[in-house]
Amino acid sequence: MSTESNTDSVTLRGALRELVALSTIPAAWVGREPPTIAAGLADVLVGSLQLDFAFVRLCDPKGGNAIEVMRGYTWKEFPEWLQNHPGFAGRFSCKAISPDLGALEACTGVVIPIGVNAEGGLVAGACNRTAFPSEIEQLLFSVAANHAAAAFQNARLAEWVKTAAVAEERNRLARDIHDTLAQALALIVMQLQHAESKLGPAWASAREPLETVRQLAVEGLVQARRSVGMLRPPTTPHGLSRAVQEAADLVRRYYGGCLDVRVTGVPHALERSVEEELLAIVREALTNAATHSRGMRIEVELAYLDRGSVRLAVSDDGQGFDPDQPRDGRYGLVGMYERANRIGAALTLVTEPGAGTEIVVVWPNE
Repeated sequence: MSTESNTDSVTLRGALRELVALSTIPAAWVGREPPTIAAGLADVLVGSLQLDFAFVRLCDPKGGNAIEVMRGYTWKEFPEWLQNHPGFAGRFSCKAISPDLGALEACTGVVIPIGVNAEGGLVAGACNRTAFPSEIEQLLFSVAANHAAAAFQNARLAEWVKTAAVAEERNRLARDIHDTLAQALALIVMQLQHAESKLGPAWASAREPLETVRQLAVEGLVQARRSVGMLRPPTTPHGLSRAVQEAADLVRRYYGGCLDVRVTGVPHALERSVEEELLAIVREALTNAATHSRGMRIEVELAYLDRGSVRLAVSDDGQGFDPDQPRDGRYGLVGMYERANRIGAALTLVTEPGAGTEIVVVWPNE
């Protein structure tokens, strides 16, 4: 057997080993988050193909943010170069991209798109090996990239399924609360009113405890309806601004003071999950202000800012409180912080005894 044949045989066996190793990638990525998948692919490319540089971009077909990861040589110019060369695929010269690469100056690289027109993203790598990348190396790039893209889409699908399951459970809870607790409390209020009209003067002898029962039932009904509303936030074609106005209208029904809503900036669309959490925060803040502040004025400001960000503020002129003082039952405030964290927003509480309260939430938290 000739030396050339032996070399080809060794190369082929090495390629097969790498191909078998890459075939195990999907199993390793099952259940992983998209950033972990992108980072894992970059690590595989650097380790298995012995690269000096690797770049991975995975795109969300639903329009979400792309995930980008770089490994090896810190090559900050590369993403910008890709942006200036849309649709680029194939070999490139590292020196042509950046004249200040030091040891990588003589390297060559390759860009492999994922899907048609790189709709799934792309992978790229570079090293200083002679004749890199070979046809086999490009094939290995494509195999790894497609495995990663499939794992990425599976992760997104799992997120969508989880979101749908959570929404269905919330709807179920909302139906249960509405059909049982809320209706039972409403019937109690109606029966007490009916009893008052029937008893006439006899009602006066038990007025105090009966009035207490009625007030408790009314407050419980308000809370039950609020819980239903928070579990099933209204979705309207007018977006967050209309939903905030509707939330304020509900509070005006039982709040004796003045409640103003102001919207500034140019409204822009938000992801549904972001809108729902922001709306729930506003509802909680409005309810707390109307129920506990003992103030006579509540102001709500919804500001659409530049770069797609949003600022929401709910303030009152009530009694305020000491935020550093422990207080049992402050679950609403804890819930607002949790909701802000879930969507990557910043929530700020400003209050002190006798000086009112202001809750400000800014999305995204930059």
